[in-house]
Amino acid sequence: MKQIFLVLIIQLSFINATYGQDSLSLTKDELKEVFTKYKKTADILFSENGTISTADKLYDEFYTADFEYNHPAYGGIYSRELLYNNTVNYLKKGGYKNSPKRHLVNIIIGLNAIVVEQKYENDDNTTMTLFKFRGDKIYYIEEYW
Repeated sequence: MKQIFLVLIIQLSFINATYGQDSLSLTKDELKEVFTKYKKTADILFSENGTISTADKLYDEFYTADFEYNHPAYGGIYSRELLYNNTVNYLKKGGYKNSPKRHLVNIIIGLNAIVVEQKYENDDNTTMTLFKFRGDKIYYIEEYW
C-alpha cells in the first residue's frame, strides 16, 4: 500500500507540469476547503442519517456532469447516473444504516487532485482514494483498495 501511495504522490507532483495551471485550478487551500465540505456531506450520506436529499446535494454540489467513479476491485468504472441510482436504491433499502465510519488518516493535495488515506472504524487496514478536480467539482474518483 505504501509503495502505491508513493507512486501516486510522485504522479500527482507531475500532473500538468508541462502545461501549467489552467484557469479552473484552485489553490491548495481552496481545494482542501472544497474537499472538507465534500467529505462532511459524504460522511452524512454514508451513515444512518443519509437521505436522498443528501445524495442530491452531494451529486449537485460536488460532482461534474461527466463525473466517473472507478473501483477496479468492485466492477470498474461507474458513470455519475449509475452511481447515483445505485446510491439511492441502497439508501431506500437502509444499506448505510450500519456502515462503519471512515476516518481520514492522511491527505496529500496536488494540482487539481487530492489523495487520501482512510481507515474504517475497527479495522487496522487503510484505504487509498484519488480525487481529481475540475475547478471546485470532482470529475473523477478512483479507489485503490
